[in-house]
Amino acid sequence: MESNKSILYEDDRILVVWSSEGYFSDTVFITFGDLLLKPDGKRFFAEKPLNKIGISSVGIVSKDNGWYQGDSLLKAYNVVESILKNFSNRILYGGSMGGYAAIKFSRLFSATHVLSLCPQWSLDPDEWGRGGFGFEEHFNDSMRGMGIKKEDVSGAVYVFTDRFDRNDFDHFLKIK
Repeated sequence: MESNKSILYEDDRILVVWSSEGYFSDTVFITFGDLLLKPDGKRFFAEKPLNKIGISSVGIVSKDNGWYQGDSLLKAYNVVESILKNFSNRILYGGSMGGYAAIKFSRLFSATHVLSLCPQWSLDPDEWGRGGFGFEEHFNDSMRGMGIKKEDVSGAVYVFTDRFDRNDFDHFLKIK
């Protein structure tokens, strides 16, 4: 079945797509793409499995490598808020850069659950106090102070990490 998709919001940093399947009327997934996923029509992270099982979703795709910084997400939230209020279960989901965003913006989206795959805690070297934490080449000044803080978080958070990848595990320990 082809999903009913529409673009809800777009600016120079993000694209937000709504996919209304609606088989599960009380649950919506809000997904965040990773570093490799770039806007391509109305495609977004985890779109195919969510559509296949019939779950409505909001897909947020980054147009840059900025780890979803800036006011774009707040503007997008103001657009999607009227849709989200219809769902009692809001599940945020993403991997790597998207996993970071799922946790970091879980309070903004009033998440009930967060599924985060190998997220980063921060790319700000000042927050780490050292180098060698991975993805430093993507850091820019607009990302200062980007670390996930307790007040950013809402819902039951599930983080999946690679215990044998030192950078992934260091980020997990900071998030924990």
